[in-house]
Amino acid sequence: MSTSLAMLNIAHGKFQLSVENEILLVSLRGEVNEQCAAKYIDCFATQAEKLAHKPFGVIVDISGFRGATPAAYEICNRYNKTLLTMPSFAGKAVFCPPSMSALYHISVAQQPYVQQQVKRELQQQFHDIAGATQWLRQKIMARY
Repeated sequence: MSTSLAMLNIAHGKFQLSVENEILLVSLRGEVNEQCAAKYIDCFATQAEKLAHKPFGVIVDISGFRGATPAAYEICNRYNKTLLTMPSFAGKAVFCPPSMSALYHISVAQQPYVQQQVKRELQQQFHDIAGATQWLRQKIMARY
């Protein structure tokens, strides 16, 4: 089952959310500010709660992401803390091309709860969607 949920352009930055079975698919684009981050987290949290009755995971495509303001990172970091407390959260696979690796590491460094996800092997970076999907499906199956 695939459901397209949202493609929103909020002040600065764009995001798209969709759900395929037990995976929440996210695409981030542009430079994200506080307004965009707040709307993104609101939409994300709504969908995550719908999936929370069984193991679920997240694939985030940051191939078009160009960074975020400190306030935007703070909003996202707070929700990443919530993800860490959800027993059904199996993991997050982040897709970014090799040329985006530095931005991925900067984003992780700005968010202490994302750092905890990485440390707990709940988040991993991938250079291809197929690898990200395979890793995430394994993480989800391990929760059953």
